[in-house]
Amino acid sequence: MMNIRKLANGYLVVGVIIAALWPVMLSLAKNVNVYEFLFLENVIAVAAALLLIVITRKLTALRGIIKDKRNLGIIILVAMLSYVTPDFGMLYAEHFISASLASIIFRTYPILMLIFLPLILNERITKFQILALVLGFAGLFIAIYPTAGITLSGNALIGVALTLVVALATAASFAIIKRYIHETESALFIYNLTGFVVYSVLFIANGMPMQTISSPGWAAILYTAVIYSVASAYGLYYVLKLVKTTYLTNLFYFAPFLTFIFADLILGKSISLYYVVSAGLIAFGVLMQKFDKVGGSYASSSKTLSVVQIFDMTSSFVNSKEKDMADLIRNNGRVLATKIGRSHESAINEISKMSIAPKLMTNLEYRFANEMEIISELLGKKENELILLAAGEETECEKALESVFKRLNG
Repeated sequence: MMNIRKLANGYLVVGVIIAALWPVMLSLAKNVNVYEFLFLENVIAVAAALLLIVITRKLTALRGIIKDKRNLGIIILVAMLSYVTPDFGMLYAEHFISASLASIIFRTYPILMLIFLPLILNERITKFQILALVLGFAGLFIAIYPTAGITLSGNALIGVALTLVVALATAASFAIIKRYIHETESALFIYNLTGFVVYSVLFIANGMPMQTISSPGWAAILYTAVIYSVASAYGLYYVLKLVKTTYLTNLFYFAPFLTFIFADLILGKSISLYYVVSAGLIAFGVLMQKFDKVGGSYASSSKTLSVVQIFDMTSSFVNSKEKDMADLIRNNGRVLATKIGRSHESAINEISKMSIAPKLMTNLEYRFANEMEIISELLGKKENELILLAAGEETECEKALESVFKRLNG
């Protein structure tokens, strides 16, 4: 099995480049009608996403999600937040502000995620993360300050406000995706199909504007539809299920620097010193989180578990072949993981035999060898440690882990 960090880092290198190019490519379509662009983009994106479903043989999984109204509703909500809002917001915003400035503001979404992580994922927020949030907004302030190369006229304010809405919507969507686990290929198709429906209605409502599109305009449409909305998103959502949310998003803060370079090479834009300082502050704020070992861990209400580092590892089992685990995740069950000393192995085995619900497991569980390997790596398990998992309804998982630690401490 490929090392999970190599897999994640390999995607991030490609993903950051693709993300950095996105605002620049949108700038090539400034002369294309917004509704025509979005309609054509989503027609192509739906076709590409459907092709992915066929290639990966996930038609049966797609039918299952469509029949489940609750899960279908969640996926459509994510589509509105992470597809419809960014497509319209960023494309429209870049009629008023530069691609570099739009990239800086949009790339605040990993820090803005700190607003949603405790609310949606029940994750701990630390002083390091709060300081990172402050630094991020300091960088944002520098970017939009009048002396930063733009005049805060009505039009510029519209562009800034729209990009901020896009960043907030993206931040919320990441937390929802991490909380409510869905099969990647099917979800990706529904995301793009939702965008197609919305923008088809808007396209028709605006009189179906059609005009001759230049080669750069078509390049922007194809890039956004195939590369950004399907290929890159597929890698992003796949890796998001395997690693901590902040680990994935941290390196995306370097995208603005690449955007500056691409904008200079492709659009002939000069790089403002204010933009560099702004992006530098944002990137420094995110890098601080790399040294924060508590932030991102599960926030339990139990006093016993308040001193224990627990992580929600449900997403690691999303593609499990085992029916019991697949059913658990489909019914919104969770898998909470922590580390314990290997000296407790016999005690854990005895406790596991007495536990009916939720299920207690260690990394010695053969059925889930691949998943356990991923979790062991992400949690930094040492030779003298075991990974302990509780799989079931969330509150029951907490109670089970609390009972284990009370017994071990006793």
